[in-house]
Amino acid sequence: MTSSQVKSGKYFVIVSALFLVQCMFGALLAHYYIEPDSFFGIKWIHDILPFNITKGYHLQLAIFWIATAWLGMGIYVAPLVGGYEPKKQGLLVDILFWALVVLVVGSMVGEWLGANGYLGNNWFLFGHSGWEYIELGRIWQLILIAGMFIWLFIVYRGIRAGLKKETDKWLKFSCIMLNVGLAGMVFLSLLPVGIIQIKEAFNHGYATSRSASFLQKDIVQTLLTWRAVPDTIFLIGVVVLVVFCIKALFNLRKPTHQEGEKLPVRDLSLDEE
Repeated sequence: MTSSQVKSGKYFVIVSALFLVQCMFGALLAHYYIEPDSFFGIKWIHDILPFNITKGYHLQLAIFWIATAWLGMGIYVAPLVGGYEPKKQGLLVDILFWALVVLVVGSMVGEWLGANGYLGNNWFLFGHSGWEYIELGRIWQLILIAGMFIWLFIVYRGIRAGLKKETDKWLKFSCIMLNVGLAGMVFLSLLPVGIIQIKEAFNHGYATSRSASFLQKDIVQTLLTWRAVPDTIFLIGVVVLVVFCIKALFNLRKPTHQEGEKLPVRDLSLDEE
């Protein structure tokens, strides 16, 4: 195993821990439906974790552990596809891991502080943005985006050699269209509209920034209209990917091993000498 593959193990520890905490919040949330103001008579639990915060944590933790599992699996598989371990790959895996820890802990603490009024006017940046599923503040959202780019860089370094061996034009075209479309969505609409929305929230309050009148502003309407361009590019990439998958389905290699036949790999259940 490579250094990055070994270090990906701690990602799955985080996955299991986040899943456990999410289940605990789910149980607490379910109990609130029959006892809204306490947990089996324990008032301080409700005072610290009322229904709205508990529900937000329950939904967001699902996103976190699923995303973490995706990150860990991508890191583990990358050298298997590329056939080698790039220099400093393990260091990048560690950096991404600790960025993930800061994101999870920081966003959850920030959401609690923001919902309880401890962050003042900074609640939108560091606290509870109020979005369904992605309720973390804007700063934490930016850290999340940065983390995803770091992960893409890690995976690309790992699979780059393998990609050079892939000659299918359909797949290459699909990858280009998907990435161009995603970049267009971010820089043509999501980022500029988000910046305008932050300014609106600071000047006129959060409710105004989420109102229908905000979405009807000329500049917002223009940006959202032009969003159709990267959306179309992205959809073309998805369609081409579907065509590639259907094409590959009819060109699969024949099985090389029969049922019950051992594969030519080391048995990981045996102790290493």
